[in-house]
Amino acid sequence: MDRFDDLVDDLRRFGWERTAIHEPQTGGGMRSRIWTFTSGWSPVGFEVFVSFLINPQNLGQKNENEIWGIEISSESTSHYVDENIVNVGRHWTKRRAEILEMLNSVRDQAG
Repeated sequence: MDRFDDLVDDLRRFGWERTAIHEPQTGGGMRSRIWTFTSGWSPVGFEVFVSFLINPQNLGQKNENEIWGIEISSESTSHYVDENIVNVGRHWTKRRAEILEMLNSVRDQAG
């Protein structure tokens, strides 16, 4: 099990199901992958998009896939609004509680 599996398991316990994985093609900017989660809790069927952000200045370097932030949005394309981003750095798995809190907050605002 890797760090991504742990995050998916945490989200599942709070009523989220990963329903899609999108990995942008080259030139995808700061988003290295985007997951779609669908809520099984009220409002049932509500979707959020979880983007794993990388620093585009690292492209071509050994740390080019290092995740520095996780963006959570109810829209598939957002504009990097700071309050939707959890700055995580190398140890983002230690910030899982904050990620869960933000996802649940987005869901609560929609309900």
